[in-house]
Amino acid sequence: MQPVLDRLIRLLGWLDRAARPRCHGIADQTRLIGVACLTLALIIALPIPFGNMLPALCILAIAVGMMHRDGILLVESLMAGGAIAAGLLTIFTLLAGSLFAVATGLESWPLGRALFGSEQTAEASDKGYLFPAIQYYPPHFRWSCSNGLGRSTSEPHAAGA
Repeated sequence: MQPVLDRLIRLLGWLDRAARPRCHGIADQTRLIGVACLTLALIIALPIPFGNMLPALCILAIAVGMMHRDGILLVESLMAGGAIAAGLLTIFTLLAGSLFAVATGLESWPLGRALFGSEQTAEASDKGYLFPAIQYYPPHFRWSCSNGLGRSTSEPHAAGA
């Protein structure tokens, strides 16, 4: 544990020496910086595996920039935080669009009928099934599994074939 702490102390010492008072006007924008830190803190709170390291480093750099009134470090940190937030928004938008596309295409599947409903689902729910659409399978639906030879186990085959 001591080697990790030594490296961390060296890194923070370098960051402290690199920060110096410059561009004071940006350091006076406390509301903007507060909104940015709040946004990054909300991103940290999201349950994304290993997704909290970059926003935490941005908040650390913003804090050092505020302590030293270093406007350049603040601008760099805010830009990095904005890029993180924009990337996360893009990922969530793509995921939501993909899930919507998959969900709307599942109406022909038994689980899709259970989620989105159909005439067969209404008939099956009248019969009292817990998951009505799962009880109904289209006529072409057939359970089978491969036996490794390219044949279905439900199909008979000759021993020599």
